[in-house]
Amino acid sequence: MSSEDALYIHNGRKKEEDISFKRNMDYEKIENRVLVRPVGMRKKFEHVAFNYTIFEHAYFRQCNFVNCSFVGCKFLSSNFSGSKFSDCDFKYAIFERTLIDVDSLIRSLPQEDNLKAAFLRNLRVNFQQQGDVKSVNYVVSEELKAHGNFLKNAAFSGQEYYRLKYNGMNRVRKVQEYLTFLALSLIWGNGESIMRLFLSLITFLLFMSVFLLSLSATEFSLDGYWSCVKMSPEVFFGVKKIGGNHDGVYTFITIVRLIYFGLFMSVLVKRLSRR
Repeated sequence: MSSEDALYIHNGRKKEEDISFKRNMDYEKIENRVLVRPVGMRKKFEHVAFNYTIFEHAYFRQCNFVNCSFVGCKFLSSNFSGSKFSDCDFKYAIFERTLIDVDSLIRSLPQEDNLKAAFLRNLRVNFQQQGDVKSVNYVVSEELKAHGNFLKNAAFSGQEYYRLKYNGMNRVRKVQEYLTFLALSLIWGNGESIMRLFLSLITFLLFMSVFLLSLSATEFSLDGYWSCVKMSPEVFFGVKKIGGNHDGVYTFITIVRLIYFGLFMSVLVKRLSRR
């Protein structure tokens, strides 16, 4: 069989086991390798290309990686305790059960919003595997920011990439997705913020106070509005009813109350499940 008819060819990836880095490296390449149990202690790697390399059970302690390229790399069950990354390229990189400094990785995020969100999604899973709740919460917040920026650019940006990829109905769907994302962010932080949920509830109660004031026969006054503000939580939780026949209003308030209770329980369970 000729080489042109072959189903595949070897990609030239080399496997090296139990190696130890004995010196600093700069402007060198270690690409397309499988490094099994590599070790590095207090070394500096500057402008080193590790592209498409697989790190298995690696141990790099207190190492500095500056302007290094990790495009398409895979990190499996590795330990980068005390190591720092500065201005590195992690496009399409994957982490699994790897101990690594989250702040350094955040400073080396890909510039593209879609790649940034995908990278942060993988980091979230990696830290969940270790039970690192603090890092998971931090990564989730950054992931939501990146996803929101991506939707915003896909819907409204004039950049050529977005306008070629998202046009016509695709752009309309992205506008809808962004507006939904923005609304849910304001209501409950897209499921990540109890404080945002509490603030949106306060806002609803203030609007409900205006409605309660409109039902009263008295003219508008600050004292009257303040009385309605104090009464709105009682009406919202069903402790007190307003006079007159307002079944439709009570039905609406009950629906909103149930929705807020469901959102609160969802945020609470999500937070506790990460511990």
